[in-house]
Amino acid sequence: MNIVFSGETMNSWSSFLLLTSDGGKTWKHAADIPQMPEPEMLHVTPGEGWLYSDESNGDQGLYLTRDGARSWREVAPEPTGFEDCEVHGLPTFEDAKHGFLPLRCVPTKAWEFRRTLVLLATSDGGRTWKADRTVANLPQNEISKSQYSSSTVVGSDWIFAAASHDYPVLTKLGPGARVDASAEAPASRPRYHEIRKLSFATSAQGWVIDEYGSLVATRDGGATWTNITPGSNPQISQFRHHFSSRPEQ
Repeated sequence: MNIVFSGETMNSWSSFLLLTSDGGKTWKHAADIPQMPEPEMLHVTPGEGWLYSDESNGDQGLYLTRDGARSWREVAPEPTGFEDCEVHGLPTFEDAKHGFLPLRCVPTKAWEFRRTLVLLATSDGGRTWKADRTVANLPQNEISKSQYSSSTVVGSDWIFAAASHDYPVLTKLGPGARVDASAEAPASRPRYHEIRKLSFATSAQGWVIDEYGSLVATRDGGATWTNITPGSNPQISQFRHHFSSRPEQ
């Protein structure tokens, strides 16, 4: 459990991590942890865990412990052919060994500054990573950035969620996919808005929080969505546009 205390100004704060081994009856401080204002946490095993933060103040990045939070090391992989890579979230694990990690990178010797989203894969619990699929040449306009701003990995799919005409829109990339985000003319794109949060339990069942703070759910892979925001009347909205990207041949 991470505890954060606000300081006298917006950019001053302190934090510490508490550990329990008896179901929360007692807690103790974890020593020498990275200082992060609002970290996201993932525990793969009782002794192995990950911390991630994308906050602009304080330490940023991804950290890993394999000894029950006694020590931490930063994880900053840079796949071949890319540079200036930034971790873009916590890893997702199918089991203790097989998982995925999203990055934002710049291709080596790129003629112009256009980010590439890279999904890394591991088969040894995060000790080594290799590029699995990419979204290249991401334009800097808001429409494209919003389309690929929120993502998760479920099963064999890398799923991106955005909003168009107030409905969630999913873009799915399968294993080995190589997508060029600049290939589609901006005039032919819908106007996307960012999704605040995205979570899928299976490829069919998922939830998103949209830009207005509404919680909507799907049980059919995004074909229809139900508003399940507490206090609201549930509505079923037909999903009219489904964008599915396939690997280039």
